[in-house]
Amino acid sequence: MEAVGFYCLSIPGSDRYNRMKYRFLHEQINATFIPVLTETDSRLHGLQGPSAASVAFGHLDMMREFLKSGKEYGIFCEDDVHLRRGILQYIPELVMKFKRNHLEILLMSYLFPKQIRTLDFYFDTSFEGQFNTPIDENIIMFRHIDRLWGSQMYMLDRKKAAYFLETYTEEYYHRTKTDPSLKPFSADYLFTKDGVRAAIYPMMGVEESYTISHSVQNTYHLESHMEHYSEHKYI
Repeated sequence: MEAVGFYCLSIPGSDRYNRMKYRFLHEQINATFIPVLTETDSRLHGLQGPSAASVAFGHLDMMREFLKSGKEYGIFCEDDVHLRRGILQYIPELVMKFKRNHLEILLMSYLFPKQIRTLDFYFDTSFEGQFNTPIDENIIMFRHIDRLWGSQMYMLDRKKAAYFLETYTEEYYHRTKTDPSLKPFSADYLFTKDGVRAAIYPMMGVEESYTISHSVQNTYHLESHMEHYSEHKYI
């Protein structure tokens, strides 16, 4: 898929980096890795430790690299995603539907501890209904609501990536600290929701299972992983 580039945000040489490198190579994908911001990055102004701001700036760095490539579409990944086996065979169909439905954002991985088909009431499927494809498990495309979280994997076109870079700047980040009317400077709030959007089911990536500090979030992440992950479908 010469028109589609894959980008991954990670710490070079880390365990996550090595796992993602293996997954991309297994699927014969030449992904571009973008380093996570260090605490000395001027954009963080001394902010220490992992933060939503650091991740958001990292996503913007991926988009910046994508725009340098000349590719038509970019798929942006965090470094804790099990990739769908045979993912490249699905990309042409997803690109076609992206164009046909005039999308700006396609969410390819997210957190939700249920099978989507059982929870129609939860989702707004008014975006021209549901779109089934003839491949594999009949991938469903639906317009997702704000309560669907996760920025582990999504696709943008060049126009939307440029919009994000022009709109969610360092100046915007600082404004969010004093203006509660602005969307938080977080990938979950901005890059998966600000635009004509849709998500797919089954997902092209499932977040890894690991422990995080917040117990409620940990349960949610774990249940989402257990509900959707299968070693036969994801690597």
